[in-house]
Amino acid sequence: MKMKKNWIFFFEENDENLFQKRELKEITGGQIKNMTLDLTVVKMAYLIEDDFMNFYKKAAENVNNEEAKDLFNKLAKWEQTHRDILYGIYKELSADYWTKMNFTPLY
Repeated sequence: MKMKKNWIFFFEENDENLFQKRELKEITGGQIKNMTLDLTVVKMAYLIEDDFMNFYKKAAENVNNEEAKDLFNKLAKWEQTHRDILYGIYKELSADYWTKMNFTPLY
């Protein structure tokens, strides 16, 4: 790229595709790989919280002691809150990921 006296830029034939290089460096810049890792980790955390929530719900159903039943229901609600927070984070990260990929899934 060379500059003329009137400060207008022009491209020579041997210049590399500046726009593709800038897109890779400034827009995606290796972020896609990091984003997919983030999505995977958040999804795993969501599934773990969901498993614990279901475990505590089932424990509450199967126990006769009212104090224990109360405790298991509280723990299930607590895990449900964590799960719901993680779901919100996952949805947000997914939207960012698909935006950067210039794609919208059909679901």
